[in-house]
Amino acid sequence: MNTFWTKLKRLTPRHSRRRNLAQEATALFRKAPEDSVYTLGLLLQKLDVTSTEELASVLADLTHKGVVDKIVRLDSPSKSGGIGDYSSVTEVPSEVFDWRADRTIRVRPENITILFRPSRRHGRRA
Repeated sequence: MNTFWTKLKRLTPRHSRRRNLAQEATALFRKAPEDSVYTLGLLLQKLDVTSTEELASVLADLTHKGVVDKIVRLDSPSKSGGIGDYSSVTEVPSEVFDWRADRTIRVRPENITILFRPSRRHGRRA
């Protein structure tokens, strides 16, 4: 068997799994209440996925297609909740006023959570 067909046989199941994952994720987000937010860990559980990289790739595609919005949430170090939402990590300032703790904080990686929600850009779709 030539090399092309050997490589194609290996790629086809992976492509099929990825397409199924994209369809399942799309259905989950379209059926979710508008105010729902999901961490990557929660999506791994809900979609029964073992590959973080595969799910991250699918979420990037769904974000690009407008099915999903990515939120970069800045959490208060006092563990009392979020203090700001951004569309990109590059938008997060190095220092910010933590209104929950009434003080200015230096942003650290552990204060950032990436969340995903149903897209608000194109309205709700059935």
